[in-house]
Amino acid sequence: MFKTVQDSAVLEAGPRGRDGVQLWLHVETEIWPWFYIEVVQSQGTKKYRTMLMLPNIAELANVLASQTSRVKVEQVYLLTPATFNQTTGWQMEGLSKIEIGKASKNLFDHVYCTVENGGRYSLSDTSGELYSPALKTIFQK
Repeated sequence: MFKTVQDSAVLEAGPRGRDGVQLWLHVETEIWPWFYIEVVQSQGTKKYRTMLMLPNIAELANVLASQTSRVKVEQVYLLTPATFNQTTGWQMEGLSKIEIGKASKNLFDHVYCTVENGGRYSLSDTSGELYSPALKTIFQK
């Protein structure tokens, strides 16, 4: 989840803009890693790009499953702190593949992210054996 305070709201006339969108000067998160994704929406010959910040694999899986012929996820980035990526600072790495597996009936117990440079991260909450040995690819570039 991302959080902010009411004082960071951009629109002073009310809590929502005309189109139902709330604008904020800043948000913060205590969750890591998190995902930054580029979504392309096609309207005729025009393409509109937007970036989404998602706090977990469940939200990312929902967005990936919701793609249509007009709305596509073009790129997925993984943002990780130094303690996770074993470097000296935060990294934003493009993902080439995301795989999920089951350790129990929970769909997202085992999550593996392969970054564009070939590195692989495990986002798993458990270290147990896979319930279903087959991994399902939910994103591949």
